[in-house]
Amino acid sequence: MKNSVFDIVVDSESGTLTSISNINDVYKMNFCRPDAKWGEIKCDVYDGIWLDYKERITHMTVKDVRLEDKRMSAEYSNGMVDVRVERFFKDNDRLVERYTIRNATDYDIFIEPDNFGITLPFDDRYSSADVCMTNRCNTHIWCGKNVSNVCALKMGPSEINLGLVLTKGALDSYSQEGVDSNDRGRFIFNPAHTELLPKEEYILEWELFWHTGREDFIRILKEYDSHIEVSAEYFTFFENESIEFSLYTHTAPKDIKIALDGTSLPYSLENGCVNISCLPKRIGEHRFDIEINGIRTHADFFVSPELDSLVERTVDFIVDKQQYHREGSHLDGAFLIYDCEEKHLIYDDTIPDHNACHERIGMALLLTKYLQDHPNDRYKRALNKYLDFLYREFYDENIGRVYPSIGKDQPRIRLYDAPWVADLFVEVYYLTGEKRYLSEIIKIFDFYYEHGGDHFYPNGFSPKKCVDALRHAGLKDDAEKLFDKFKIHVDNMVKIGTSFPAHEVNYEQTIVSPAATFISEMKLLTGKDSYIDAAALHVELLERFDGKQPSHRLNEIPVRYWDGFWFGKAMQFGDTMPHYWSCLTARSFADYGVASNNEEYIDKAKACVRNCLSNYFSDGSGSCAYIYPYKVNGKRGRFYDVWSNDQNTALYFALQIREQLGGI
Repeated sequence: MKNSVFDIVVDSESGTLTSISNINDVYKMNFCRPDAKWGEIKCDVYDGIWLDYKERITHMTVKDVRLEDKRMSAEYSNGMVDVRVERFFKDNDRLVERYTIRNATDYDIFIEPDNFGITLPFDDRYSSADVCMTNRCNTHIWCGKNVSNVCALKMGPSEINLGLVLTKGALDSYSQEGVDSNDRGRFIFNPAHTELLPKEEYILEWELFWHTGREDFIRILKEYDSHIEVSAEYFTFFENESIEFSLYTHTAPKDIKIALDGTSLPYSLENGCVNISCLPKRIGEHRFDIEINGIRTHADFFVSPELDSLVERTVDFIVDKQQYHREGSHLDGAFLIYDCEEKHLIYDDTIPDHNACHERIGMALLLTKYLQDHPNDRYKRALNKYLDFLYREFYDENIGRVYPSIGKDQPRIRLYDAPWVADLFVEVYYLTGEKRYLSEIIKIFDFYYEHGGDHFYPNGFSPKKCVDALRHAGLKDDAEKLFDKFKIHVDNMVKIGTSFPAHEVNYEQTIVSPAATFISEMKLLTGKDSYIDAAALHVELLERFDGKQPSHRLNEIPVRYWDGFWFGKAMQFGDTMPHYWSCLTARSFADYGVASNNEEYIDKAKACVRNCLSNYFSDGSGSCAYIYPYKVNGKRGRFYDVWSNDQNTALYFALQIREQLGGI
C-alpha cells in the first residue's frame, strides 16, 4: 500500500503489516520492528471452562485477506470473537486502521485488557547510538479511554516522525512483550472494558499520520473531535498548592463533566477553554475523570508533601531503617536496600545492584545535603558511621580508587561510582568545612582519568560543583588542575557528538544527560557560547525521550524500561515511569536553562523533578521502580516495587535544583 507519504508492506498471508515507512525518509526507517507483526490480534478466551491452560485460544485464525493498492481488509476468528480489520488512505494522506470486534457466540462476552489486545510494535529498540539516531523511535503512549494517542519520535533529530490518534472506541492501557535491557519490546494496546451481546460489534479506529515533531503532533491532535487537550504547568503539586489545569476541544465544549473521587467539580469557561482549580485534601494520586461532548478521558495528577517535609521523613527512614549496625561486620555503617514488604534489610554481593555500594551512595548524598541546613546529631552520627564504612570497605584513599563493592579486592573498575563519591566529599566539605575531603577529589579524578574516565559518560555528577568547591576553599591550583581534566572530558563529548559509546546498556537517557550537563556546565565555567551550541544538540535528544501525556507518571518524564528488573524485588522489566533517574533530565535542563538564559528549560526542569516525587511515600519509604504498563512479559504491572533501593538520588537532585533555580 502506498500513497504520497506512506510506504506500507502487508503480509498477504496474515493481513498484518511488516513495514511502515515514509517515502521521503532518506534513512528508510521502518517504524514497525522487523520481528513483529503490526495489527496482530491477541485474544485470550476459553472454549469451555474445563480446558487446561495450554488449550487456551490465544491466536486468531486468518479467514480472509484482500489487498489493493490503497486499501486492504482482513478477517480473523477464533470461533468466539470475529475481528475485521480495514486499512485505507484518506484524502489528506493519513492512514485509517479500523478494527471491528464482533461477538460470534450466542452468549455475552466481556472484552477486557486481560483477554484482548492489538499489537502495534513501534521500533523502540536500542542498538548502537548511531543506528538509534536514524532508525529507532521513542514511543510515547497515552491510553486515556476515548482520548488516546501515540507520538513516535525518531531518537535523533528528524522531521519525520509517526503519530497515531484514536478516533473511535476507547483504550484502557498498553502492555509489553519481549522487554529486556536493550529492547522496550512489542506494544500491545488494550481496549477499555466492553460488554458485547451476541452478534454485537465494537469498533476501535485510529489514524496514522506523519509529523515534524512534538508541536506539530499536538497541532494535528487538536484537529480531531475525539481529542481533549489537557494543559497544566505541573502535574505534581505540593500539598499547599491548588491543582490547576485547562481543557481544550476542537469543537465548542458542551455537556462538561469533571469529577474527582466520584465528586463533581466546578469549572469555568474562558475563550473556549475549560479551566479547573482544585485545592487537594490528601496526599497521593488524583485522577480527574473528564467528559466533554460525550468524549471521556482522564488526567492524573500527584500531590506530594512539601519538599522539606518529604526529605525529612525520607532521611529519618534511611537512618532508622536502612543503615546496618553490627560490630565486626564488613557492612557496619552501610546503607542497604530495605524490603518494605518483609520489613528487613537486603544485601547480596553477587548482584551488584543489590550490594552495599553503587547507587546506594545516593542515600549518603541525600543525608549530607539535608544536614547542611538541618543540623541533627543523630543524623550526623549516621553519616560519620557511613563515612567510616566507605573508607574501610570501598574507597582507597592512598590511590583515590573507588571499588564497586566491599573488601577493596575487586578487579573491576565501575566508572559510574567514583564521581558519586566525589560529589559526596564535596557535600561533606560544605557540611563540615574540612578541606581534607576536597583533597580526596583530586586523588579520585587522577585515578579516574588514568583509567579511561575521559571517554565515559558518568550520570548524576556535576563537574562544576567540584571546581566551585575547590575555589570556595581557596585551593585555586587544585581547582585549575581539575578544571583542565574536566575540559578534556567535555571536549571529548563535544567531538563524539551523537555517536555515544555503549555503557551498561547500548543507548539511553542517562547516556545523553551527562553530555548535556557537562557541556552546559563548561559554558558556566568558561563563559564560552560555543559550549551552549554543543549542549543544545544533546538537550534536543533528551527531549525526545520525554513524554507530554497528561499524567504525572509520563509528562516531562523520560522513557526507561529496565530498572525494575535490576533494582527491584520483583525483577520485572517494563516501563518504569516515573523513575528516579528521570531527575537527571531535570538536572540537564536546569543547567542548560541557566547557561543559555532559557526559561523554557528551567520550567521543564521543575516539572520533571516534581514528577519524580510520586515514588516516595508519606512514611519516608519509597520505591525503586513503578511498573507502569498493564502487563509486561505476561506478568501484571501497575505496581510499586516493594524495595526502597536507589531512589533517593532524586530527592538529592530536587534539593540541588531548588537551590540552583530558587524553587521548584
